[in-house]
Amino acid sequence: MVLRRWLNETPVFEAMRAQAGSLHGNGLPLRRVLSGHRRGVLLSMACTWMLTAAIVVVILMAPSLLQHQHAIPAAQAQLSSLLATALLCASAVAVGAATDRWGLRPVALAVIPLLVLAGYALFGLASPAAPGTLFVLCGLAGLGAGLVSLVPVAMVRLFPPPVRFTGLSFSYNVAYAAFGGITPPLVSWLGTLDRLAPAHYVAATSLIGLAAVLAAGPAPRTAKVPCAHAVP
Repeated sequence: MVLRRWLNETPVFEAMRAQAGSLHGNGLPLRRVLSGHRRGVLLSMACTWMLTAAIVVVILMAPSLLQHQHAIPAAQAQLSSLLATALLCASAVAVGAATDRWGLRPVALAVIPLLVLAGYALFGLASPAAPGTLFVLCGLAGLGAGLVSLVPVAMVRLFPPPVRFTGLSFSYNVAYAAFGGITPPLVSWLGTLDRLAPAHYVAATSLIGLAAVLAAGPAPRTAKVPCAHAVP
C-alpha cells in the first residue's frame, strides 16, 4: 500500500511513459528478453536459486531437518525457526540499507559467506542437549538469509529499462518455480546420505549466487535517458 499510494515512479520510467504515446513497440517484450538478454536471464536465475535455497532450506525446511536428522524436539525446532524468521526480516532491511550505503558487491561479499558459515554451523553442530546454542545458530542463519535483499538489486541491474519488468519477472518466476519445486525432495534425499547435505546445498547455491551478483555490475547512472524505442 505504501509503495502504490505514496511513492513516485522513478525518473527513467516516467520518461518512458511520456514517450510511450508517440512510439511504437519493438516486438513482444519476452521475445526481446530471450533474444537479446540471455545473460541477464541466466544470471537472474542463478540469483534466484540462491534466494530459493536460503528461504526453503534455512527457513522452511530447517525445523523438519533438525527434528529428523539431529533429534531436536519439535517445539525447540519450531521456536528456533521462528527466531530465524524474525532475524531474517530484520536482516533483509539492514542488508538493503547497507547496499544503499556501501554498494552491492561489498555487502554481498560480507553477507553471503555469513550464510554459508551459518549453514554449516547449524546443520553440523545442532544438538538437543544445547538448546541455547541452537537458538544462536538459527539466529545467525536467519541473519545470513538476509541476502535475499541483494537479489532484486542485482536483477534490476541486469536488464535495461525497456525490458526490465519482463526480464526480471520472467527470470524470477521461472527459476523459483523450478528450484522451489526441486529443492525440498532433493535436499531431503541428500540428507539421508549426509546430514551436512543441506549445508552443502546452501553453500553451493550461495557461491553460484555470489558470482551472479558480482557479475551484475555497478549501479546504472540514474541520469541516463532510456532508448527512444522504449515502451513500458
